[in-house]
Amino acid sequence: MAPVEDRRPSLDRPAVSRHAAALAGPLGASCDLSGYRLAGGTALAWALGHRRSDDLDFFTRVPGFLHPIEQDRIASVLRQLDTTARIDVSQPQTIHAVVRDCKVSFFGLGGRWLSDAVQLTEGFGLATTEEIAAMKLIAVSTRSARKDFFDLHALASRGHSAEAMFSSLRSMYPNEIDVDVGLHVARALTDFSDAELDPDPVLLERVTWSEAKRSAQHLASDLQRYLRDLQRSGFGRRSVPD
Repeated sequence: MAPVEDRRPSLDRPAVSRHAAALAGPLGASCDLSGYRLAGGTALAWALGHRRSDDLDFFTRVPGFLHPIEQDRIASVLRQLDTTARIDVSQPQTIHAVVRDCKVSFFGLGGRWLSDAVQLTEGFGLATTEEIAAMKLIAVSTRSARKDFFDLHALASRGHSAEAMFSSLRSMYPNEIDVDVGLHVARALTDFSDAELDPDPVLLERVTWSEAKRSAQHLASDLQRYLRDLQRSGFGRRSVPD
């Protein structure tokens, strides 16, 4: 009998750095990652191919899952993969490490995933583009990294609207996302003060920083318009400025 062909996609694509792609297989084979999904910049770059990304960010949404014993379990596997690995488990629900020259992080989050993960041959799941897009709104509102604005530009240029991204965010965090959160995100989308200090990421398509900023400004305007519509329908209490 002929072997069954594995039709799962691989993380090994041009948008994923050599170090990240090389580590992904051994990590997935050595560590049970069934409770986690790869998300963040590398997962989005894998899906869209718009820039190079070189780290592996895993997330769990099971409450309390990334507890100290779980941190120790993962840290032990990382040390087996690289005896010189640098590992930080000092923060609750968080692991930061550098393994075989690749940055690897694990985060315990609230909320919920929206659909099944994309399963990779490396042995772990990947968050969907819709989920990552919603997470990018949170990322840009908590830090102002230039790469996040390029990611948002790539999403917008492929048809992901502010309305769709914010709707996904509301679905991921039921009863937690209100007009105030939306207004904070809209303001963050037009605050480039910190991002101006960052270098451009390694881009795989021709986009300028000015174009990325314009996309963010359009997303902010569209989000404010959507928030006004939501408020008219009874969502949230705070008045959205015109």
